[in-house]
Amino acid sequence: MTSANNNFVILSTQRSGSTWLVDVLDKSEDASVYGELFMRKKMKWLAGSSDYPQFGEVKGQGWGIRPFSVFTYLNNLYAKPGAVGFKLMYSSLYRYPEILLYLWWHRIRVVHLIRKNLLDVQISTEMARTSGQWHLTSNGERPQTTSVYLSPDILVTRLKRLQAKVKTIQKLLRWFRLPHLEITYEALLENASRFESIWRFLSLNPPIGSFQTSFSKIRQASYVDEVRNYEEVKQTLQGTEFAIFME
Repeated sequence: MTSANNNFVILSTQRSGSTWLVDVLDKSEDASVYGELFMRKKMKWLAGSSDYPQFGEVKGQGWGIRPFSVFTYLNNLYAKPGAVGFKLMYSSLYRYPEILLYLWWHRIRVVHLIRKNLLDVQISTEMARTSGQWHLTSNGERPQTTSVYLSPDILVTRLKRLQAKVKTIQKLLRWFRLPHLEITYEALLENASRFESIWRFLSLNPPIGSFQTSFSKIRQASYVDEVRNYEEVKQTLQGTEFAIFME
């Protein structure tokens, strides 16, 4: 196996704070950090570096067939000077499983970002889908949609499905013995000093002075205000392992 120095990926799922983390890590002078390079549709660069094309933009330009086209794409990415990282969603890893082999072979470091409160993921997803606004920059206008309806018939199923995805990724990281650091969105949000563990893990120097993110939280209200059928959702989760999220 070859050594990849301190190159890395941010492995996460949607609505878990990964864009925010890209924005923060890219502020290190030692690193170039990119967004969802394997996203199917053309990405709007909101955070991180933007001087490398998405895979979908180059896969038809004589790079061969998979998995070799993916390997070539990643080789070119990680050949850039300094530490290089990008955001990899669970869905992209399932769509391009050869990425996992590449990470294993080159010993790419993995920052596994999870959001412990799975209910928050569902609320955030529904709010973004309803409003059409998935991220909010510091000077951006807040979406008009401030509350959402969560279908009680499928809520528990969705929470279990998301929980299973996280556990599957955790198993894969262990099975492949990838160098990884798992950290929660809640921990980073609660105390910015938690970023120190990420800087150490990636062998990066943090930005000089205090760093400021370009993004703001879209959600500002309580569950009572955010979930239109709050009482119905609370009753649905009562007696399940997910009831703790309502506390």
